[in-house]
Amino acid sequence: MASAIFFLDQTGSPLLSRDFRGDVPMSSVQEFALRKEETGLPIFNYHGIHYIYIQHSNIYVLAVTKTNSNALSILFFLRQLVQALEAFVDKVEEESVRDNYIVIYELLDDMMDFGHVQTTDINILQNYVTQTSYKLEVSQAINTLTDKISWRPPGIYYRKNELFVDVIESISCTLDNEGKPTTYEIDGKIAFKSFLSGMPQLKIGINDRSKSETAKKENLSQYRASRYVDFRDIKLHQCVDLIKFEQERTIEFIPPDGDFELFSYRISQPANKKPLWVVDCDMTIKGRSRVVISCKARSQYKKRQSCSFTEFIVPVPADCDSPRFKSSHGTVVYAPEQQAIIWRLKHFGGGRETSMQAELLLPATGDAPTRPTAPIQVRFEIPGTTASGLEIRYLKVEEETLKYHSYPWVRYITKSGQYEIRKRWEKPQEVSDKNANSEVATTVSH
Repeated sequence: MASAIFFLDQTGSPLLSRDFRGDVPMSSVQEFALRKEETGLPIFNYHGIHYIYIQHSNIYVLAVTKTNSNALSILFFLRQLVQALEAFVDKVEEESVRDNYIVIYELLDDMMDFGHVQTTDINILQNYVTQTSYKLEVSQAINTLTDKISWRPPGIYYRKNELFVDVIESISCTLDNEGKPTTYEIDGKIAFKSFLSGMPQLKIGINDRSKSETAKKENLSQYRASRYVDFRDIKLHQCVDLIKFEQERTIEFIPPDGDFELFSYRISQPANKKPLWVVDCDMTIKGRSRVVISCKARSQYKKRQSCSFTEFIVPVPADCDSPRFKSSHGTVVYAPEQQAIIWRLKHFGGGRETSMQAELLLPATGDAPTRPTAPIQVRFEIPGTTASGLEIRYLKVEEETLKYHSYPWVRYITKSGQYEIRKRWEKPQEVSDKNANSEVATTVSH
């Protein structure tokens, strides 16, 4: 029983692999090149992993397992695997392995199931393997293309071809004492998780402002033209075809495997842009022994949208103690290490208002408390939307050889960057403390 099968070149670098059981880390192949020279044996053990291999032409065929398996039977299977390959390709060597990875994956899936040998009969396998092999003399053009695509190795194969796209925008905003923006910028990126086989060609359409020039020529309505986004400071991954992007403003590329950032940008917003959150806070001193902070927060995003979480960090005078809170929504905690109270909301809709009141005891010095100098900070995340209005209009995946159906998923997220409210605290208003008992109910303590 084998956990995984590897085809390696003469240096021990993987050409392709198939993980059958998932109980052996695929990174274990890195030890093979080092240990095989030390042992000189076709079967050896290192850190609880059994390495069983054969050499054929200029490649190694390696099986790894953690179980107490019959090593000779696995060694025999590797020989039969090479013999089966010779029935489908002219010559089993490094170049033919790269060119015929589809055939090899089909053979591995038909000959072994969950690491157990199913069949090695060539006549039976010929009935099941549907892909035709590529001859060496034809494969030179493919190798030339592959060499130019340094970010994606050949031989990638997935049973289910999926693509996950995250459009994430971070809002950095500074509001003045009246709640008006003094700075407002959006930093965005389009991030991918690619699990696609072969060498797929992807094409993405977005509502780029530069395309609106074409839209104007086509006499599209002002409303539709206004839905385009004006990007600045664009950075593209090396896989993007820059010529087509410059000439046609389309994003075409062969993606790397796994996680990568395709596209990043910055958008500056006008000074009259309506902020997503406005917070107003007041401070009152009662009898020089207590401070009461009253806050109102208003969400100004669309009513159909909802913040999955929101956090307001409100500064308070130093060395306060015995916090007591009352809030219409969410929970409040005192963070003395930050000299702040933290007010947290969950699933808060747009166009709504909420309030919070906090009472804290002042240090018994008799001196008036100093006004906080730190800004009010807001942290939030709104799923399902982008602040700029960026949209992926279409996403096409084409693989000329495999011609599979892919499953793309697109997610939009707007979140806070450095979102601050520069509150100019007035001199704390002092009122007499007629009642010893506080009117603020205790809901959360530190």
